[in-house]
Amino acid sequence: MIKAKEFKMKVFLSVVSFIFFFIACSGEKNAEQSAFTNPFTLEKNQGIFYFMQGKLGEREQKLYLSIEQKTEGNLSVNASLLGEKELYFSGFLNDDNTSFVLHAQNAQEKDIIEGQISFDTLFIPTIEANITRAKQQTPAHFILAQNKVNVLDFVENVAQEKKSVDGASFTSTLSDEGFLIPSNSKLSLEASARINQKIGLSAQSIKELQTKLMKVQQEKFAKEEKFSFYTEHINSLSPYYIDDEILVFSSLEYVYLGGAHGMPYLSSLIFSLQDGSEISGKSKDLFENVNDEALLNLVLEALSVYNETSSFKDTQGAKRFIEWDDTNKNGFVALPENFFITEKGVEFVYQPYEIASFAEGHISIYIAFDKLAPFVKKSSPLAYLFKQKS
Repeated sequence: MIKAKEFKMKVFLSVVSFIFFFIACSGEKNAEQSAFTNPFTLEKNQGIFYFMQGKLGEREQKLYLSIEQKTEGNLSVNASLLGEKELYFSGFLNDDNTSFVLHAQNAQEKDIIEGQISFDTLFIPTIEANITRAKQQTPAHFILAQNKVNVLDFVENVAQEKKSVDGASFTSTLSDEGFLIPSNSKLSLEASARINQKIGLSAQSIKELQTKLMKVQQEKFAKEEKFSFYTEHINSLSPYYIDDEILVFSSLEYVYLGGAHGMPYLSSLIFSLQDGSEISGKSKDLFENVNDEALLNLVLEALSVYNETSSFKDTQGAKRFIEWDDTNKNGFVALPENFFITEKGVEFVYQPYEIASFAEGHISIYIAFDKLAPFVKKSSPLAYLFKQKS
């Protein structure tokens, strides 16, 4: 009887051991399969965004890099060096799919990033490059950042539809962009799902996202069948700031429905990486009192700096923005509705016509975290930024 029990126990332990072995093997298999999207299998209008960190010379440097299949067999590369003055570069991967030369997007800049990108078996990138600024060349090395979110898949879909109304021909143009946090990110499934619902139509893959965007565009075209003029709608997203607490996107909505020009509107989308909830990007929800004169003085100082470097520079300085609004009686310029988080502080964005002419476009001013800290609501989910960086 005892031997029978011992035999059963051995069988039981063997089964348990087998189960644990099976689970362990399955885990290893999943780990082997948890690669990021292969950039060399991207289809047209699909892309990948990478958040990278490393060194530029001896200095710590962060880099945003995106690779996109604009046309068949031609991978475009865009890069942004983060810092006090963000620099933007664009170019293409060469035919060897490793080397690239990126040129500064600002026509006044002659800066160049020249280097090579390599991918391991999980398609995690590494970059070795030389960055030329002001004719000085500095070596740079970048690896994928260790943040919870460091890779995003995206789709940028542009579609046109020609229509005829009362014998006249018109064209409607739609441009929509969506992003996805990959399933193998370090975020919880709940957080990823909530964010992907907002930025990626809850798609499960880059292919599904593209299909869903095309369906949305077909529905938009159907609503504009009777419009007897050219129309254009742009909905664009861009990763703007990432740390282990929040993920920030810049959202551009542009609508043209006839007339001299369309209207662009910039706002921010901010997500908590703890649970995926959306955090307000409105100034009224960040500051205790948006009418605090000490805070508005900081705005005037920042507008003075902007005026000095603007191609619309005026001898009136910041006063020209005050006088733009005839109803303004307090001698200040109000805080704009929207703000963005940057590496060094907060970027406030005024929409066209808000404090200057349409020709001047969006007006952005920057104020450091430490200067804004006294005015921030202690209960704000973003308060940590002003504590650790003040």
